[in-house]
Amino acid sequence: MNLFHRAFLYVTRKITKSLTLFLILLVISTLALSGVAIKDATGTAALNVRQALGGIFTLQQNTNDPGKWVSTPVGNTGSQSYYSGEPLTVDLAERIMAGTTGISGYNATYTNYTVPLNADGKILELLESEDIAGNW
Repeated sequence: MNLFHRAFLYVTRKITKSLTLFLILLVISTLALSGVAIKDATGTAALNVRQALGGIFTLQQNTNDPGKWVSTPVGNTGSQSYYSGEPLTVDLAERIMAGTTGISGYNATYTNYTVPLNADGKILELLESEDIAGNW
């Protein structure tokens, strides 16, 4: 007897056990397929809601180019670096808004760091206090 003939004989001899196992596997596979279908449907629904209500996107400069960083010494304590590349402009935001459908506005912010200079235009040196107690 080959393998398939023996399996058929076992299934026919133990019909209750075989049907129970078949029903359990059917329920588990149905639940798994339903879960996958629900996951895909919620992803599509979330995308539709984001498109209908308006989403958000952020523009940031690519500061990975080391040639666009300027480093200046600050006294004997170290150096200061800043990015000297072209900043993002309002014109760029308006071009993106005009070229893309579904964008109704933009909110631009700009972070600016200042470097204190003396009257001669040189960077002020940092002073260290010897007072450990923190009295000003």
